[in-house]
Amino acid sequence: MSKQHGMEMFQKQEPAHLQAMKEVQTLMQNPEAMQAWFDQLKVQFDNLLDEDK
Repeated sequence: MSKQHGMEMFQKQEPAHLQAMKEVQTLMQNPEAMQAWFDQLKVQFDNLLDEDK
């Protein structure tokens, strides 16, 4: 997420984005959990790339 986008959604108090930001803040408290989340997103992204082939 870009910082600008996050700031815009925070200013609008957009519920889905606020929840996502809260979840990321929680993950950031635990480096192992943050890394596992990031690794999961990378696998999902890589799978999207494989689907385009």
